Amino acid sequence: LYKSARNISRVDVSSFSDLNAFSVLKVDKLVLTTGAVEELNASISAS
Repeated sequence: LYKSARNISRVDVSSFSDLNAFSVLKVDKLVLTTGAVEELNASISAS
């Protein structure tokens, strides 16, 4: 996914571990893989 998207202007690809609240809130659109959503749910449930 990273290699495919890196040549598209205004697209930033990050791993789930690199995300933070600011990087999520500053974008107009956010695309997550199923795995990222599962990790997000797990991290929210754990806190």
